[in-house]
Amino acid sequence: MQVDTPAFLAVLSLDQKSYVLRELLPSQDRLSLKNWDGKLGRLDRVMQTMGTILASAQLRSCAWKGAAEIAELADFSCKLLKYRCALLGHARFYAEQVFHDWRQFAAAYPDAPLQQH
Repeated sequence: MQVDTPAFLAVLSLDQKSYVLRELLPSQDRLSLKNWDGKLGRLDRVMQTMGTILASAQLRSCAWKGAAEIAELADFSCKLLKYRCALLGHARFYAEQVFHDWRQFAAAYPDAPLQQH
């Protein structure tokens, strides 16, 4: 949902400090997790920020070239909230089922070699 081509470099001032912001091409747009050090707070902030950016892009593109109107997105969001608890409950149940199945498998085949993919 990019309207303009990448600007590549821009100057950004934040809290009395200046930064050079480099815009990435879609092929360069990646997030390296090697330095997150297991700190879930960092990862959570990154995911929240990415979600906010995505939502903003969705709202900016509303009703553009036949895309859904803002009211349609709001309606979809309300319907989604109704299913969220049921979906999370199913995910928890299924996770427990997979763990149970794995325990049965591990007990039946204690000498089976495990391979990581």
